[in-house]
Amino acid sequence: MLSRTYLVTQKLHKTFHLAAQRATAIAKHVIGDCYFESLSEILMRKKFSILIDESTDIGNVKTLCVVVCFFDEGTNRVQTRFWKLVQIFSEENRHMVREGATAERLYEEMMKSFTEAGVPLQNIVGFGSDGCNTMMGRHNSVSSRLRNDLPGITIHRCICHSLHLCASEACKQLPRQCEDLARDIYGYFKNSAKRVAALREFQNFCHVEPHKILKPSQTRWLSLTEVVKRISAQWEALRLFFTDQWIDARLNAAENIYHALNDESLRLYYHFLEWALPKFTDLNQYFQSEGVVITSLRSKMCETYKDLLLTFMQRDYVLHTALSQISFNDDSKFLPLNTMYLGVKVMQKVQQSKFTPATLTDFYMRCQKFLRVACGEIKKRFDFDDALLVHMSCLSPATATDARARAEYPSLFP
Repeated sequence: MLSRTYLVTQKLHKTFHLAAQRATAIAKHVIGDCYFESLSEILMRKKFSILIDESTDIGNVKTLCVVVCFFDEGTNRVQTRFWKLVQIFSEENRHMVREGATAERLYEEMMKSFTEAGVPLQNIVGFGSDGCNTMMGRHNSVSSRLRNDLPGITIHRCICHSLHLCASEACKQLPRQCEDLARDIYGYFKNSAKRVAALREFQNFCHVEPHKILKPSQTRWLSLTEVVKRISAQWEALRLFFTDQWIDARLNAAENIYHALNDESLRLYYHFLEWALPKFTDLNQYFQSEGVVITSLRSKMCETYKDLLLTFMQRDYVLHTALSQISFNDDSKFLPLNTMYLGVKVMQKVQQSKFTPATLTDFYMRCQKFLRVACGEIKKRFDFDDALLVHMSCLSPATATDARARAEYPSLFP
């Protein structure tokens, strides 16, 4: 029976032809319409949350992606489904172009997508987005309009986007050459197969893996973590390659990179970034997992926050002070600069190379500022005293199945 079905399927496959336009039409007007109708029916009878993000595609078309979250009894899981890709400036509303993608415009288009499908707005119980003012500002934002029209709605800004901003702000305290070097190296190789092949010879000579040079992303700033690791691993091969390029080609681009790769203090900063940035990316990856991690949100944030604080502040002060009460303005609570722990590679580099006292002092002060700013940005964005998050761990399966713990729930939550 199976073999006969397989043979029939094979014959159909050979005789069935579908042109690109027809396939697009079927996907858009048949499969797409059925999917949208089915999802609309689900949202008409269920409470759900909304996740949105705006973007501009390669055709300079401004769009708003709307995703919905709801609990599905069929699978017994929380489902995240694509709802609609709303074009902000369509032919129908060309007169709105001068206003731009304002919070009012985004809010109207988002809500219209639900009302036109017959979905009751009262079913919306949650909203999530990145932390820009248009989305999350206290006044005149998408979230403020939702609070006014739907009292009791839960608003969450993206924790991963917030961590991205914390790291980005902290790195402004380091020399600009750190990021410039990464961009210059990528730019030197991106359009030249000949240069990539020449680099491979130096990689083989230095016995390092011939990995390609990665591009630092403008919008996903924490991608710099992998870029830093890749350049650090290839540092000696890159230095030999650009020495050869500077002597033979005499290009300004090659000369600038050559001088940067021979700056031992710059390599010291790369070792520091190689140690510091994973603290943010690891937390980001954890919160992007498919499992439910809201119950461990506060504990993970506290763990990372303390880890950063202990690198530049006195241990007793950090461990015996409430995290929300720790001050970054009291210099008496800081460790001496040369006793800060900034990773094994930094420690080894300082011991092996002959840096002047002024160079080391400047390096330690910049790293301390990096850590202070990072902690300050985390504290600004995360409420360590939030009564709900403090007791959220009670809802983890291990605790929630304990009858004694369940008896305490009413007194724990606000």
